[in-house]
Amino acid sequence: MRSDEEEALVREISLLRKAVLRQGHAQELFQARVDEAVERLAGGADKARPLPPAGPSSAQVRALLELDQAVLQLLRLAEQEPAAAVSAVGPEEAPRSLREGLALLQVRVRNLQHSMGLEAIRAQSVAFDDRWHEASGVARRSDLPDGWVVEEILPGYRLGERVVRPARVIVNRLAEGDGRRS
Repeated sequence: MRSDEEEALVREISLLRKAVLRQGHAQELFQARVDEAVERLAGGADKARPLPPAGPSSAQVRALLELDQAVLQLLRLAEQEPAAAVSAVGPEEAPRSLREGLALLQVRVRNLQHSMGLEAIRAQSVAFDDRWHEASGVARRSDLPDGWVVEEILPGYRLGERVVRPARVIVNRLAEGDGRRS
C-alpha cells in the first residue's frame, strides 16, 4: 500500500501530465485555427500569384493582428510554466516543443504580415511618439531619458503611413527633481 505522500505525488504527476496534454491539444487547435485563417486570408489563392495592389482589407489586417497577439500571449504562457511540466515529463519533452512550435507559428504569422505589407512599429530604444505608440504604463528609471520607451507590451503595426495598431508601451517618466529631461 502506498503512503499518503506517495499518493499525493502520483496525483500531482497525473495532474501535470494532463496539463501538458491539454497544452498540446490547445496548440493543435490553435494551429488548425491559424491554418484556417491563413487559408481564408489567402482566399485559397495560389502562393505564386501576387497580392492585389489595393492591399489587404481591414478584416484581413484585424485577423493578422489577432493572430499575432494570440501567438504572443501563448509564447508568454509557455515561458511562465515550463518548470511544472518539466517535472512531470522530463526536460526534453512537451514544454520545449510547445515553445518551439509557437515560435515557428509566430514566424509564419509575421511572414504573412510582411507579405501583406504590414510593418512593425519600432518601439524599443526610441522616444515615445503618440503617432506610433500608446502608453500603457509608466516607469521611473533614472538611467533613461524622460519620455523614452522602457518596454513594449504589444507590438504595433502600420500599413504604409497608416497606423493599424499602435505599439503598446511603458514610458519612462523622471521625477521633477531629476533634471535629466531631454
